[in-house]
Amino acid sequence: MKNIQTASQPEPPTTIRVGCGLRDFFIARSGAEMLQAYEGLRALLRGLPAPEDPDVIEFAFNRLFVGPKAPIAPPFASIYLEKDELVMGRATQEARDLYAAVGLSSPWRGTFPEDHIALEIDACLHLRQLQHHPQGKEIAELYRRFLREHLLEWAPQFAGRISSAEAVPATIRATADLMMDWLHQEIT
Repeated sequence: MKNIQTASQPEPPTTIRVGCGLRDFFIARSGAEMLQAYEGLRALLRGLPAPEDPDVIEFAFNRLFVGPKAPIAPPFASIYLEKDELVMGRATQEARDLYAAVGLSSPWRGTFPEDHIALEIDACLHLRQLQHHPQGKEIAELYRRFLREHLLEWAPQFAGRISSAEAVPATIRATADLMMDWLHQEIT
């Protein structure tokens, strides 16, 4: 996500680095990128299982989130929040509006739905950073609302589809569980 205004920050806390790892995992374009993001998460947190072969992870990732067949766990809010499970619906526009309200825009605007889990995690990271600015209280409330009324309305279903799917590598299952833990931690 492009931030219209940027400011240099000191070394981010672990929770921010975990969010970055989650974002990078879910937006990865290959098994090697997923493995790199996952290894970064493993370096931050104990207890994550050893990763499988990158090809195994990539195959399962595509089966779950991309296709070519209908994905088992599409990573788009609109699938879970829209009546007809359509991508690019009202939920996508609401995510786009939230991003614009805080000076963010997707680098893929118009070509990739803005309600993708990786972009929404990225928005969380930016909202968290913006809480340290003069309008911090308003941003903090916006962030809590975004988590409560949007992300936590659909992410549990997304994670549930991952958990209930057959033959999901431990790497992907652990990342989905970590995502839910991270979101719950963010709301508190």
